[in-house]
Amino acid sequence: MPATYFLATDDIDLLRSWLGTVPAGRSVVTLKDPGLPSPLPTGVPVVVVLDAAAGQQLPTGLEKCPMIFVGEPGSIPFEQAKQSGRAKLFLSYEQSRIRLADYLPLFEEIAERSAAVEVLTEKASRNDGSHAAMKALNSWADIAQIWDFLEAAVENIGSREKLLSEFRRAARHVLHASYALFFVPEGAGFRSDRGAFFCPTSDPLVAYLAKTPAILDGTDWPGMPDPVTEMAVRQHLMLWSARLIVPIHDNGRLLGLIALGVRDDGQRYDSADRARMVFFARLLRQFLVRSTEVDSLVRRQARWQTGEKYFPNLLILDPSETPSRNLPLIVRNVAAEVKQSRQTKRVLPTLHQTYRISAGIITENDCIWVCW
Repeated sequence: MPATYFLATDDIDLLRSWLGTVPAGRSVVTLKDPGLPSPLPTGVPVVVVLDAAAGQQLPTGLEKCPMIFVGEPGSIPFEQAKQSGRAKLFLSYEQSRIRLADYLPLFEEIAERSAAVEVLTEKASRNDGSHAAMKALNSWADIAQIWDFLEAAVENIGSREKLLSEFRRAARHVLHASYALFFVPEGAGFRSDRGAFFCPTSDPLVAYLAKTPAILDGTDWPGMPDPVTEMAVRQHLMLWSARLIVPIHDNGRLLGLIALGVRDDGQRYDSADRARMVFFARLLRQFLVRSTEVDSLVRRQARWQTGEKYFPNLLILDPSETPSRNLPLIVRNVAAEVKQSRQTKRVLPTLHQTYRISAGIITENDCIWVCW
């Protein structure tokens, strides 16, 4: 079940902006809606977007949910929340209007996985006589450590190298692997983030995992592989000093590989370990995709800031955005006329006004451009 979004702000314009960033089909609750029980039951995925001005109005139990804190950098509430680690991500009001949509899918994934962890932990605590349940409970006992990993991963989402370092650290604590290698796309194959290992797309291992998203240990196989594939898998396990190879899939496409070394205790990886590895690979897939998108957004923002520096009188407005009152009245009027007529408009200087203005519609996204 998709996560519910709790948008906590009393600012109507800010709330309207946030609502436009929520993925379609998701449930949204605000401060005026009695939609969430208090305290929050176990296993309910909720993403909280909290306005610093409404920090005292957050219902009981939502502090533990993945939170995006929005405020004015440098203000006392914003800096206090940052120092106490109240949220996983901190944005200014302007950033929340522009970039909130980029982070919500990632926080939704975190909320859903955290809720699944809570459900597993609760089941294990109710079934003390079950060895398997107790093992799952022990595996996820240190929830604080997992939250620490997720927080660090979100903080480093803009750097693939740092992101993989955090997942390597999590592999030791969560999967109990002595070490981990991550193979990411490069050219016509996959290259390890450490060492000099390269696995071309023509390799039988890659061809097999592209069609069969299964965890491989060289012994147990889903079906009957051909001898060439089996020999290639065993050879890679030996060369990489690995015990397991975990594929990273995205909609039927192989995005990468994870090679895990021997367990810390020397034991074989069991079915519970493999289930955690599936979750681990799916989470890494989400982070890698978002990391690429964030990197692209950062570069685009840098170009946009350069453009603002040299062309300060250029403005792009969303279809539902209202021009700032700081703009000249004639510029606001031209933007409003273009929005209504959907026609390009130019205004020349006259005795009564000194601005040369051009405005029009961007057909790709219905935004309005204004230059004066």
